[in-house]
Amino acid sequence: MSQYGSRISTKQQESKISRLEKRQAQRQADAENAVPISSPIRLEGPSDVVTLFEEAVSLVRNATESQDVAKGRALAYIASKGVGILPLVEAAKAQAEDWEKIHREQKVWTDIVSKNAKARQTVEDMIDLEFEVKELAEKRFQAKLRSENEPQPAPEEKEGRDTW
Repeated sequence: MSQYGSRISTKQQESKISRLEKRQAQRQADAENAVPISSPIRLEGPSDVVTLFEEAVSLVRNATESQDVAKGRALAYIASKGVGILPLVEAAKAQAEDWEKIHREQKVWTDIVSKNAKARQTVEDMIDLEFEVKELAEKRFQAKLRSENEPQPAPEEKEGRDTW
């Protein structure tokens, strides 16, 4: 291995640290100087993106300070990302509508299957009842045949009555 190897010199390390510190300081300054915007925070549709673009253009046109120009650029950048996201938002909305439609159709299908199962159960209950009625009628018929085939006992004489 050579003497130059993969080691980073102290000068390079100091340079990296100073760049990191500069970035952190810049982010902190940006956060402290942040100005609230009046446009919608959540971009839900094309009208929100257009509003954001309009605000960016007005800030840049009416800029009195460099901060307003930077803010206008930032808003324009955000709005440009919004334009890129809009097709995704529309696709997500369409997909959500499709899922809702599928859910409704599935619910209707479940209701139909449930009603069909109830109707099937009712038919099965009616068939069971029909068999029970037939069995009962058969038992009564058999009992009637037995009673007709059996010899009838002689009528008993009742006390207290005179028979001639």
